[in-house]
Amino acid sequence: MGRKNETIGLGIKERFALLAVLPGQGNIMTLRVVRELREELAPSGKEIKAFGIREEKEGNQKSIRWNPEKAKNKEIAIDDARRSIVTEALRKANKAEILTEDLIPLYERFVEKNYEEE
Repeated sequence: MGRKNETIGLGIKERFALLAVLPGQGNIMTLRVVRELREELAPSGKEIKAFGIREEKEGNQKSIRWNPEKAKNKEIAIDDARRSIVTEALRKANKAEILTEDLIPLYERFVEKNYEEE
């Protein structure tokens, strides 16, 4: 049985981390859901300016920086399809041992919380 749709507040760091773990391949339905989710997670032009988001290069490493005092959480709609895709992506990253420290809060929120509620 499906769960109700909900919105969750995600900070810019969580949004970038989640963007990095979403699948780039799958069936057409999955890819359509992922495309919509990516569009919602990606910072808008307005957010880029307001939060001072910028790319910085240190040697041959690139990183994304922002002003944490200005960055606000964004409410992201999570339905069963999105929840399933995110949970599976995080489980796969954990199993492949490529989960990063930035993904821990998302793993706890999606995978461990879902496991406790089943």
